[in-house]
Amino acid sequence: MNNLKEFREKAQLTCNHLAALCNWKRGTRVSNYENEIRIPSLDDCRKIVFALNRKGVYCTLDMVFPPRSDIEEESAA
Repeated sequence: MNNLKEFREKAQLTCNHLAALCNWKRGTRVSNYENEIRIPSLDDCRKIVFALNRKGVYCTLDMVFPPRSDIEEESAA
């Protein structure tokens, strides 16, 4: 689960506005990332975090897209 929607709302951005800041054509892409319909690439994650920080919302990559705990559990087994 990611925290994209929470940080986007803190920045008072719509999906369309955040997409525009990332140079994407549609907000559907952001919505799909928020709802985990699509998984963003590392490059897309960085674009999102950069855009949020430019809008005054302090966040890091791990804050917006926290590492999945199930991956850690699998590697420990």
